[in-house]
Amino acid sequence: MKITQNNYKKLLTQIHKTISRTEQEILQRVSREKVEMCWEIGKILDEHLSKNNRDQRGEIYGKKLFHDLSRDLSIVERTLYQMRSFYKAYPTLPKNNLNWSHYRNLVSVKDSEQRKLLEDLALTEQLGVKDLQREIVKSKPREQPKKLTTKLKFTRGKLLTYSLTKDGEVDLGFNIFVLRASCVVLGGESVKIPEARST
Repeated sequence: MKITQNNYKKLLTQIHKTISRTEQEILQRVSREKVEMCWEIGKILDEHLSKNNRDQRGEIYGKKLFHDLSRDLSIVERTLYQMRSFYKAYPTLPKNNLNWSHYRNLVSVKDSEQRKLLEDLALTEQLGVKDLQREIVKSKPREQPKKLTTKLKFTRGKLLTYSLTKDGEVDLGFNIFVLRASCVVLGGESVKIPEARST
C-alpha cells in the first residue's frame, strides 16, 4: 500500500501534537517537582535551625550553616535563604501551577495578604516572572520624599548689655530695673538684689 501525501500529513500532525503535549507535560511536572523540592528543603532548613539555634550561637550558626551548605551542595546561599523563606511564607505546600521563579519573587513580599493577591494575579493573568516582578515593584509602598525644612534665621544680640535710666537704674529688659549701685559682680558671679522693681 502506498502512503498518500494527505495520509502522511495527518500522521505527521498527530505525532507532532503528541510530542508537543508530552514535552509540555514533562516541563510542567519538572517545574512542579522543583517547587516541591525547594519547599521541602526550606522545611528541613527551618526545622533544623529551630532545633539547633538554641544550642549553638544563633545567627552566627545560621550564617555558617548556609555558607557550608552552599559550598557542599553547589547551591547559591541566597537560594537556600529563599527556600527557607518559601517554607515560612507557605507552611502548606501550594497546589497551583506557579513555578519556582515565581515563588522566589513572591517570598520577597512580606505582607501575606499582598502576597496572596499577587499570587492570584499571576495565576489568573498567567504572568511571566518579569511581569510578576513589575507587579511586585508597583505594589510596594513608595517612600514619601523627605520634606526639606528651612532653617530659621536668627540674629544674636549683645550679651549682658543693659541700658541706664535717668534715675541711675539699670534696665534689665522685660520692665525689670535694678539700682546701678546694687549691681555688683563678685568673683565672676553676679549678686541678686532684692530691691529690683518692675513696672
